[in-house]
Amino acid sequence: MAKEWMLRVESVAKTFTLHGHGGVRLCVLQNFDLELLRGESVALIGPSGIGKSSVLRMIYGNYAVDRGRILVRCGTTFIDMAAAGPQTVLRVRRDTVGYVSQFLRVIPRVSTLDVLMEPLLNQGVPEEDARKQAQDMLLRLDISPKLWGLSPTTFSGGEQQRVNIARVFICPYPILLLDEPTASLDPRNRDTVITLIREAWRRGAAILGVYHDPLVRRQAADRVVSLEPFASTSHAMEGGCRNGSVHAEAL
Repeated sequence: MAKEWMLRVESVAKTFTLHGHGGVRLCVLQNFDLELLRGESVALIGPSGIGKSSVLRMIYGNYAVDRGRILVRCGTTFIDMAAAGPQTVLRVRRDTVGYVSQFLRVIPRVSTLDVLMEPLLNQGVPEEDARKQAQDMLLRLDISPKLWGLSPTTFSGGEQQRVNIARVFICPYPILLLDEPTASLDPRNRDTVITLIREAWRRGAAILGVYHDPLVRRQAADRVVSLEPFASTSHAMEGGCRNGSVHAEAL
């Protein structure tokens, strides 16, 4: 029985305009295609700066695309994130797509416990259940109860990243986007995050990640997709990008 796809990126192109350099346009991606299946975990690979994080941000709706479609399965419907309005994007983020970015972005003065409870409450989880799940996840990621009442903006880089991870993995999102989730973690917490990724994978989540650590990549993904054949970050242009195609291989 064929697995159903959860994410489909079709012929996406992306350029950035360098306003500080006379409006020169920098080509990043051209004709990018990707299909991500339910229960599949894929790692994006390629040199630093090639556009791996940009791919995740386009899928999440943080970056606009020049052309192409980014189709996300939301229940029985399909949403094109490249064309969706703000309210639709927020609904997809609430219910379907979880995103661990490289930086924690939260409202200052909101406690860490409330930061973790928020996505659960938004999905309709009762407050007491949300509180218990948030506490359990914080303990699992080695965030001391002494810190739960404080804003995570006061934490160290590694602690902030663990809160960032906890806020996403606390919800059973059907699709996960992971941008260097273990970059600032010690080995013990790195292993905990790998376990969380594999648990989400086993429950059927579709996962797309960027992992510079080969150990994490081997344990967290079963397929890699290289951006090198169709990404061009070394040439600034006034026109379009060069053509290319996806190169994928099994791990």
